[in-house]
Amino acid sequence: MFTPRSLAPLLWLDAADASTVTLAQPGNFVVGWADKSLNARNFVASGGERPTYLLSTRNGHNVFSHVTNCYCSAAGAWTFLHDGTTKYIICMAAKMTGNNYLMGNIDQNVGQNGALLLNRGGGNLSYVVQGGGDWPDGPIRINSAGPPVMDNSWHVSSVVADPGNAVKLSRATLQLDNGTKGSNNNPGAVTVSAVVKNFLYIGAGANNAGTPVGMWTGEMAEVVIVTGANATEANRDKLVTYLRDKWAL
Repeated sequence: MFTPRSLAPLLWLDAADASTVTLAQPGNFVVGWADKSLNARNFVASGGERPTYLLSTRNGHNVFSHVTNCYCSAAGAWTFLHDGTTKYIICMAAKMTGNNYLMGNIDQNVGQNGALLLNRGGGNLSYVVQGGGDWPDGPIRINSAGPPVMDNSWHVSSVVADPGNAVKLSRATLQLDNGTKGSNNNPGAVTVSAVVKNFLYIGAGANNAGTPVGMWTGEMAEVVIVTGANATEANRDKLVTYLRDKWAL
C-alpha cells in the first residue's frame, strides 16, 4: 500500500498519528508535531495561542485546529525551497476557513528569498517563490485555477517545483485537489540577497526579521515534502490520491 514513506520524504507531518503529537494539558493544546520522515524536522507550536488537537474529526482521523494567532515552526535548512536547483513536491491537506499563509518562510510583499503557499481572501490558491539570482528568472507567482479556496471546505493543495526545467512554464505547477495543474509563472526583475532560511512555518509566513506574519485559520491534517528524483508529477498524483482517500476529500 502506498504511503508517503514510499517516496523517502524530506518532511512528513501527520495529525492522524497521535504518537507524533505532543499535547499540553488541559485542553488538548498542541506544543509539538514530530516529523515521520525520519529526518527529525520536528515542529513546535507557537504564537499567542496554540493549535487544538481535535479527535476523530475528519474521516475518523485527528486534526489540528488553527486559530488566528497560532502556528507551527521548525528550525533547519529550508533553502532548497528557493535554491534554484532542487526539485520538490509540497502536498498538504487542510480545511480553509480563513485566508493568509498555509506555510512559508517569507512575506509575499517584501523582497526576500524563500517560498510561500497561501490562500488569498476571496481568491484562488497561490504559490510564490522569491529566489532572486538563485531561482531562474527571479521571483515567480502561480495562481491556481478553480474556485476560491476560502470556502470552509477541505482541500489538497500541491506544488511541484522543477527550477532547472528548460520550459519556463514547467518550472513550477500548482494544483488544487485533483483539478487542472496550473502554471502562470510570472518572472519578475527583483533581485534580492541570498538569505539563509533556518525556519519554516506551518500556518504562517515571515517578515524579513523572521517574525511570523499572516497567521492562517483552519484545520490542518497532513503535510508532505519530497525532494530530488522522487519529486515528479507522477508522484504528486500518488500523494494527492493518498491524501484524498485517507481524508475523504
